[in-house]
Amino acid sequence: MGKKAGRNKQIDTENTKFKVGDMVTWESQSKGYKTRKTGKVEQVVKPGECLNLYGLRVLGSGFGMDRKHISYLINVGNVAYWPLVKHLRYS
Repeated sequence: MGKKAGRNKQIDTENTKFKVGDMVTWESQSKGYKTRKTGKVEQVVKPGECLNLYGLRVLGSGFGMDRKHISYLINVGNVAYWPLVKHLRYS
């Protein structure tokens, strides 16, 4: 069930906050403007895991670098986003 992450920390990858297929929303900010985005969770990304972009176009930074916590790849109109988990809410 759990996977080791770092020093003896157990990550329960089956009981994550969001599941594949969930609709989520968040606000992003660029050049002083806030934009609300809503999309579908395409992948639950385990700590240290690489993204599988499923042929989606990528926008944003941070792709190709791993994260030390569970995160989520979000599809918005066939564009991939990898927002910070703390900003995600159920849609």
